[in-house]
Amino acid sequence: MQHFRVFILLLLSSISFQATACGFYFEGDVRYCFLKPEFYGYRSFQEFNYSYDSFYSKSDLYEPNQYPNELLWVKYCKGAVSYAAVEQAINNLPLGDLTAASNNQMIRYLYKTNDFEAIAYLKFAKSCEDVNYYFADPWERGEYAALPIRSKLISKAINFSKSVKNPEIRQRYAFQAIRMSYYNRDMERIKSIYARNFSDKNNKDIIGYWSLYFLTFSAIDKPLGNFYAAQVFGNAPDKRFMIQQQYNRSIPIEEVLKFAKTNEEKVNVYLLAATIKTDKALDYIRAIQKLQPESEALGFLLLREINKIDDWVFTPYYTLSKAPFDDYNSEEYDSFAMISARVQKDRLYAGQILQFINGINPNRTDNPVMWKTAKAHLLFVTRQYKSSLSAITSLEKSVSKSDSIYGELERIKALNLTVDQPYGQAVIPELVKSIVLKNKTDKKFIFALGRELEYKGNISDATILYSKMSEYEFEWSTTKKKKGVYGLYFYDYFDYADVIYSTVQLENIIQTILLHKNDKDNFSEWAYQKVITDLPKLYDLLGTKYVRLDKLSKALENFNNIDNSYWQTTYSLWDKDDSYGNNFDNNPFTVLKYTPIFMPQSDFILTKKTVTQRLINYLNKAQNPREKNRDYYYFLAGNCYYNMTIYGNSWMLRRFSWSSSDDGNPLFPDDDEFKKANLAHHYYFLAYKYAKDPKFKALSLRLANRFALLKKKYPDNYYQLCNGCTAFEDYFKARR
Repeated sequence: MQHFRVFILLLLSSISFQATACGFYFEGDVRYCFLKPEFYGYRSFQEFNYSYDSFYSKSDLYEPNQYPNELLWVKYCKGAVSYAAVEQAINNLPLGDLTAASNNQMIRYLYKTNDFEAIAYLKFAKSCEDVNYYFADPWERGEYAALPIRSKLISKAINFSKSVKNPEIRQRYAFQAIRMSYYNRDMERIKSIYARNFSDKNNKDIIGYWSLYFLTFSAIDKPLGNFYAAQVFGNAPDKRFMIQQQYNRSIPIEEVLKFAKTNEEKVNVYLLAATIKTDKALDYIRAIQKLQPESEALGFLLLREINKIDDWVFTPYYTLSKAPFDDYNSEEYDSFAMISARVQKDRLYAGQILQFINGINPNRTDNPVMWKTAKAHLLFVTRQYKSSLSAITSLEKSVSKSDSIYGELERIKALNLTVDQPYGQAVIPELVKSIVLKNKTDKKFIFALGRELEYKGNISDATILYSKMSEYEFEWSTTKKKKGVYGLYFYDYFDYADVIYSTVQLENIIQTILLHKNDKDNFSEWAYQKVITDLPKLYDLLGTKYVRLDKLSKALENFNNIDNSYWQTTYSLWDKDDSYGNNFDNNPFTVLKYTPIFMPQSDFILTKKTVTQRLINYLNKAQNPREKNRDYYYFLAGNCYYNMTIYGNSWMLRRFSWSSSDDGNPLFPDDDEFKKANLAHHYYFLAYKYAKDPKFKALSLRLANRFALLKKKYPDNYYQLCNGCTAFEDYFKARR
């Protein structure tokens, strides 16, 4: 069994892909992530979670009633108006409704307090809404149009920013001028307006960072532009998605840090650089921890780094697919041995992160539960199973059972309990069974448990879990580096068992199913449901595997375990109208594909069972020294073996699928036979050896592909037999 584990792992080879620029997963639902970011509260960073489906802007970055601009207006109104009233006033009320007669609480408050500057600003802001985006140049010069109306509004905004008394309103006018200048592509004006209104302000609010967002586009100095982008990224969540695209990755971070004067500014630089980093970011995380140990950014980046680790370690370890990492594309990682070494390096890197966590008091971080969960999980990643279980047990006491994090802890616990068993003695523990039932729709978790059992030598229980994958459209890979084979992808357990498992392993699987067939506990009824239904197919598979090994008696023994209804309804898994056109529609003993019928026909029900029975019978007769018609029975056997190849009408005796575009499958033990018909040639030659009639001898040599001997022994028949098959009937009849 230990050899089998090595064999399974060595099937991994090269799978090419292109990693995305921001390190997100390529499309496909096989990537592992045990700690889901959405469970830990880093909502404003969700666009940058390590996930293939996150590369787009999102609108729900703030908690409800927590949008910063609205909160600023609530504060401006001294808390006398509701958040809802502010939201309605600035986002929904049309310009014509900003009157003293308005029903809106905020508008009424501003009129009541005679705050005409604020009212005038709101009216001005709404008048600018239609020009705050790019307009195409009507002259099609490849530029964006600087609209005259927008230029007039910019001048008004600048004048108002100089004349109004309220400093908050003054800065809002300045922001409007900056934004419209951006759409007018007037970068110099952006710089001057920003310098006059925002450059000296130490504690910027969201208006200041929105203004800095536009200033970033005007920066000619690339390190300075990166610094601006980092400050916007750190403080304006709604601008993060766009501003990170302005970050110049070729600039060393040290050059950017030169502009940072405070710890917060340095943290923002490290944060943006780490967020777009595709490889290891632990050094940046350490730097942030020293500068702001309770920073939310620190917790987010730690969680993101663990999500990377899950992908780098468990995606290839469980699914045998490569993680989307740039240097995995090189020839250096073109074999399992090299990828396995890389996975081991990534486990060591997980150990470095664990060491970092161990040096920090989680209660002094932004998110103690996340830090403790991260530690428990990294102990599992680094194969410290007992320590991981201990950490989980301690943490479960402080997490509600209804919390999604509790479910994650249980799943990690189940994996720990499963893998922490001696090889050859691994089972599914009772506690794990209960956890599985709670998570029976989590295909990645179920598959991971199956993989751990398989790696521990328990093929049978692994297969039971794999059988559930067909319900969830899960895909996994295995490849063998051999000419003509570039990859195999599996979608259900049956195909996997067909290609990977030996006859002994499949027999053990069937015995396990029979042993638990009548179990009535909840886990067994769920786990064995499909495989019990599939028992006839599994017997069919086992019999087919023995046919491939040319162990016909063992094949028939398994075919005999299948009742007639299976053969009648499926014809060994093929319908009569299947697209391949081959479904036991012709007698494999008397009809050769693409050859006129030249032998007498006898009808019988064509199934794997009946064909195998007859083949055994004919071989027994052919090998009996007392049989007078040994040549005839060897000839029939030759026909059947020929028809079991890619050239014949009964290839389904050896395969469960095949098409003319296939070149066989080197992973099957009979691949050479399936493509070359060696056994057919062998039995045709024996027919020649025992035949009495010269013409039948010549026909047998022709079908045995012994052309040189045919030409030597029967030169008068050579041309007729080798230039068509219309004469086969006459040559066959000659034996009588």
